[in-house]
Amino acid sequence: MGVVEILIIGVISSIDGLFVGFAYGARGVILNSKRLFFLAFWTVPFCLVAMLSASLVGELLSTKTQHILSGLLLITAGILTLLETIRGKEQEGGISFREITLIGVGLALDGSVAAFSVGLLGANPIAVPIIFGIINALILLAGNRIGSFKMITHPKVQFLPSIVLMGLGVFELFV
Repeated sequence: MGVVEILIIGVISSIDGLFVGFAYGARGVILNSKRLFFLAFWTVPFCLVAMLSASLVGELLSTKTQHILSGLLLITAGILTLLETIRGKEQEGGISFREITLIGVGLALDGSVAAFSVGLLGANPIAVPIIFGIINALILLAGNRIGSFKMITHPKVQFLPSIVLMGLGVFELFV
């Protein structure tokens, strides 16, 4: 499997991150480098494990199960975001560590599905997770910056991240 194919798969498997980043940017939450790194970090170990144990993971967790787990984590993150928005709770940077962890793991599980498939094809189990992690960070950053361009002051926009996260989670459940 060539570099171009791996890059394409990495972008496709990280597209959820574009919407997550956009949702936070639209709410006015700019993902600083520390939070962005932490979100993207989860991709590397999940992809590494998926690639190194492609046959074992395939027997233990079906692709559908991985999508379900990813979806449930994203829905949970959306619900937590919604509850925090309703309560008016503000954390440093506008996003809690718990929320970042849930989103990061959810996005990583989604990416591990692609990594599992690539692992079955014999791709490099060290390079691919790193490439996927970098792509994930860049796509999250792009989505976040795009979302922040349109400064919407309408009060309902604060619910956008919750709706997007729950929507992505529901989508994952039915893929």
